[in-house]
Amino acid sequence: MFAFHYILDFVSSNYYALDVENPLAIDQRESQGPDELYRRAFQYFKTIFDTIPEADVSKTSLFSYDLPEEIRSERRMMGAVITGALVAMLDHETHTGIQVTPELHTKLDEIIIQQASITGAALLTSDLVLSRMSEWERTDYRKYKQWFKSLDKAARIHQQRTTAPLDDPLLKIVKPLAVEQLRPVVARMQERFARQRLTPKEEEIVEAFREETRNPDVAFLNHEHNRELWLRFYRRDPVAHLYLSPERLFDAFTAFVKMHEPEYVRKKISSLNR
Repeated sequence: MFAFHYILDFVSSNYYALDVENPLAIDQRESQGPDELYRRAFQYFKTIFDTIPEADVSKTSLFSYDLPEEIRSERRMMGAVITGALVAMLDHETHTGIQVTPELHTKLDEIIIQQASITGAALLTSDLVLSRMSEWERTDYRKYKQWFKSLDKAARIHQQRTTAPLDDPLLKIVKPLAVEQLRPVVARMQERFARQRLTPKEEEIVEAFREETRNPDVAFLNHEHNRELWLRFYRRDPVAHLYLSPERLFDAFTAFVKMHEPEYVRKKISSLNR
């Protein structure tokens, strides 16, 4: 999955109602423990989810936020971020805040099982998830089976054995922001090669695009993880990609990453949050 967190972060003044630090910055703060990280992660994801009040945010891809290695490699810190995100999803549906009481367990279980099909086994870094899964093991075989079925789905997606879902409600927000960043890139690329009398060589187009990915003002391309994906995508058919509109270029790239057809991506994103 490409990291769209950096698109949102780059345009945060237009996107967020509040100036909220995100989990990518949290690990840089001294004397911060899992409890504080949990509270900050909850508020971060709540702020994002509040911008799409009618959406099913349980389908959000947490790995799209590209958590840094300092967090992902430390189980307690990773678990705190995941717990904060899950409880923010719960709050989005129930408006019950940051505390999880027993009467909320049924709805929480639905969210956890949904997220297991997207995030996978990384959810087990969360003590909250581990406690709920242990409860199912003892008392609810149906949920226990659903849990493992969801993990199997996530594994097949992560290993690219099947197509990835396009249900993340934030995709509809990400697309126009990404397209605005791609628009000047596409214009420069097309203008550059329009001056040539002969059809440009593929390696020339790829190298010109590589230069564009080094531009820090284009956060969607410049982010290390996204840049590698974009270059792999662009190398497949650089001549065709050169003449796509920014909108169609985004759809084609997303289709490449998610293993779908571009037209399906376009229609699916358009249908989100209706």
